[in-house]
Amino acid sequence: MAAYKNIHGLNIPVRASDPSYPQVGELWYNSTSNTLKGQLDVPAGVWSSGGSTVRKGSGAMSGGTQNAAFMAGGLMYEPSSNTATLTYNGATWTDAPSLPTGKAFGAAAGTDSAGLIFAGAGNYGDTNSTGTWNGTTWTNAGTYPSIGGGPSPTGGGGTQSSSGTGTAGAALSVGGLGDPPPTRTTRVLDYNGTSWSNSGNDSPVGNSGSMMDGPNTAAWKAGGSPGSDGNTAFYDGSTWTAGNALNYAMPQNIACQGWGPNGNAVAAGGTSSLPTSNKSQTFDGTSWSAGTNMSVSRINGAMTTQMAGTGNAGFITNGYTDPPLGTYTRTTEEYNGPGPTTVTLSSS
Repeated sequence: MAAYKNIHGLNIPVRASDPSYPQVGELWYNSTSNTLKGQLDVPAGVWSSGGSTVRKGSGAMSGGTQNAAFMAGGLMYEPSSNTATLTYNGATWTDAPSLPTGKAFGAAAGTDSAGLIFAGAGNYGDTNSTGTWNGTTWTNAGTYPSIGGGPSPTGGGGTQSSSGTGTAGAALSVGGLGDPPPTRTTRVLDYNGTSWSNSGNDSPVGNSGSMMDGPNTAAWKAGGSPGSDGNTAFYDGSTWTAGNALNYAMPQNIACQGWGPNGNAVAAGGTSSLPTSNKSQTFDGTSWSAGTNMSVSRINGAMTTQMAGTGNAGFITNGYTDPPLGTYTRTTEEYNGPGPTTVTLSSS
């Protein structure tokens, strides 16, 4: 095979960071992440392999972007933990300082250097703490209000499966599964960086595990349980407005998978079985359309797989896969496109 230099007359440059304004067709080796990267003109969204996680598990909470993210809590294994924190640089997952209190199946917002997690399932850990992440350490940051009473005999006590968005200093919590199940709330909570308060602007449908993203004054949510709620809803900080239905339903009772602003969003997996558990769909601000398939099925990915990013760049990692049903996966898949996009071509 001819070398790149023989074809183009140039060696592949080595860079400590990605160029700010790469040209379509440009290649470079990122010496910080040890990855070969390139700028491609992607006609449709594509999935590519990212770095495998150092732990397998489900129900973690995450925030950040495709190249700088955190993932914390959940049911992590090898070794077993609900306090583990991992960070991602776009190529490699690394263990980081643990949560002060274990939790799983909660919600998250923010970035890798200013993250927020809250809520959780009572039978898997803490339900009422709020934690902030500064990139190196976690800090307790207020009490999250319970939907119902204490843990019930059937599990799922506290405030499970609320949907979250925003920043570490200004976040939203919408809906959730109360105690005892199957109580689902319509409440909308505001977080100001110190404490939570009820906004009084309830969502139109009480559900849990909806996808949600966007800033507090331009947020969207869709999917979740009960499964009859397949429509998109928009929130401007005070009022909810109905939108169109998903391309295919994502009815789960933990947490559907979706990210991006309300005019350029992506949803992936988030259903209970093939053939929809490896599919994706994209949102242009008005309607949802079929996207490209992931290479790995994410069974119950709604409750197990976390992602972060903008509509044109995100990732999905961990969770159950099928076949065989119920097997945890460590794989990460990165989403890019459409349009000029930086993609990882290989890693070492």
